[in-house]
Amino acid sequence: MSWNPFSSKDKPDDNKSPPPPTVKQGDIRVPISHNPGSVSGQRAAGVVQGAGATAQPGPAAPPVPKPPSITFDGFSVEAIKGSFVRMANAFDELKRLNEEHKKIQESNFKLFSGGKDREIADLRKDLGGLQATVADRDKEIVRKQQALDDSASDLNRLHKNLFEKSEEVLRREREIVEVRNEIAGAMTLLADEQSAHEVIKEAHKSLQYSETALKTKQSELEATIAERNGQLEANHQTIDGLRKEMECLRATMSRRLAQFLPSGILESRIGAQVIAFDDEAASGDSSALRVVAGLSQLRAAFMPGVGPDDRLAALKSIGSALYDAWSGHSKDAKFIHAHFSQWQDFLNSLPGTGYQLVVPDLGQPPTTNVTAPAGITKVSEVQLWIIKAADGGIYASGVVR
Repeated sequence: MSWNPFSSKDKPDDNKSPPPPTVKQGDIRVPISHNPGSVSGQRAAGVVQGAGATAQPGPAAPPVPKPPSITFDGFSVEAIKGSFVRMANAFDELKRLNEEHKKIQESNFKLFSGGKDREIADLRKDLGGLQATVADRDKEIVRKQQALDDSASDLNRLHKNLFEKSEEVLRREREIVEVRNEIAGAMTLLADEQSAHEVIKEAHKSLQYSETALKTKQSELEATIAERNGQLEANHQTIDGLRKEMECLRATMSRRLAQFLPSGILESRIGAQVIAFDDEAASGDSSALRVVAGLSQLRAAFMPGVGPDDRLAALKSIGSALYDAWSGHSKDAKFIHAHFSQWQDFLNSLPGTGYQLVVPDLGQPPTTNVTAPAGITKVSEVQLWIIKAADGGIYASGVVR
């Protein structure tokens, strides 16, 4: 049955109209704007092609499917973003279809001023609801994105805390190992100390036995020491008496010896050497006997009425005796030279000598005043001093090598 465009505006045509435009969400096509429970939604299923077109009633529109629920997790973010892009493209398509619908509505305003207005109002209502749903979905996406970011921050913080706790656990484990090692070392030391303690106990017992024996021995020694102290005291008294006798004897001997020596020689710098020579001579040392005899000869040379030849002979004799005594005791050249100088100083200081003793220097070339082996260039040892007269003449040459 054909429909007259100039007849009632709400009379449907028997011809089928094309299906309403849909928006693709994934694999589900959703009608863009109609109410399945209203008559105006069924009438809006047909699309007017012009003023003289024939409208055909269409089949009942399927119910609007509910948007599928989406389980939000970290792996569905990309899928949500893709759905959002497709939804934006659908909105662009819806906008274009609305513009076309607006033009059709304007061209058929006179024919469909009544039902079409209601139908357009329903479409606008459905479009507003869909836009509100999309806005809610956008808010949900933003909220879940924020929740994802917060979860990522929490996860990073948990990872950081886990790493710190792991480091703390490792440090504690190392400390436990160190403590266990220290405990093992302490146990070893304790075992060693216990062994040493047993040894010390045995040694202590042995020391106790030794202490008892030593105390007994100490008592015996104390008695012996007391006896020895008494004997020592008696010996000290005897020694003191002998020392006094020796001092008297030494004084007597010194006075007697002084009568055979040059005046003042025992109190001089070389007095200790003279006494040593006298002791050695008393023991039978031949070189010391020669020195003591030379000193006696020197004392006699200064007696009244003695000529200078006797003094010359005495000075040469005492000089040779001194060198033989020192060299016989393996004294080196420096020792002999130093002691010759000491004797030279004393003998030159005697009053009324009429001579001058000179000791040649070591390391110097030999002079005409000395007798030296042929070919030597430096004096290495003095064997006899030079004897000069008061006027500078040479009484006797020195002997060097």
